[in-house]
Amino acid sequence: MCDGGKHRRCIRGTYCYARVRGPPGTNKRKQERIEKKVAKAEAKAPQPQVDADKWVPIKGMWFAKATDGRGHYGGDGKYILPVPIQDFGAHCFLGGLARFNSIPGGKAMTFKLPDTVQVLGTALVFNLQVHPHAAGGRMIAVSNLEVKRAAA
Repeated sequence: MCDGGKHRRCIRGTYCYARVRGPPGTNKRKQERIEKKVAKAEAKAPQPQVDADKWVPIKGMWFAKATDGRGHYGGDGKYILPVPIQDFGAHCFLGGLARFNSIPGGKAMTFKLPDTVQVLGTALVFNLQVHPHAAGGRMIAVSNLEVKRAAA
C-alpha cells in the first residue's frame, strides 16, 4: 500500500502502485456484477430475423484502389475494393448478395458473396468498374453497401 497500511487517503505518490483508482465511493464488484448481467441478457436476447428478400444496409466507407495505379486520365477505370469481414458484423451472409448503390463515376453494382471464407479476419474483395472519364484518381471512397441473404 502507498500509505504503509495506515488506511489513509491515497495521495498518489511516487511509489503508489494504485495510480489508476476510481473515484471515492466506487464499488468495482457491483459494477462487474452489473456488466456481467447485461452481457448475459444481451447473449440471451433473440437475434433479429432478416427476411431473405430484404436488403440490409452496412454502415461504413471503404477505399478502392485503381488496378492500373493511375485511375484517371487514361486509366482503365477498374478498382479493387477490400471490405473487412468485421465491418459486416452479424450481417455477413455468405453465399448471399452485396450491392453498392452509389459508386463515384459508376452505377450501382451487385456482387455474389462467396460461400465460405478461408481465413477469418480477412476482407472480401470486390472489383469495381467506373467510367474512365469519371475515375477519381488512384483511390476512390465507396459507401452505401447493402447485403441480402441467399434465396432459399
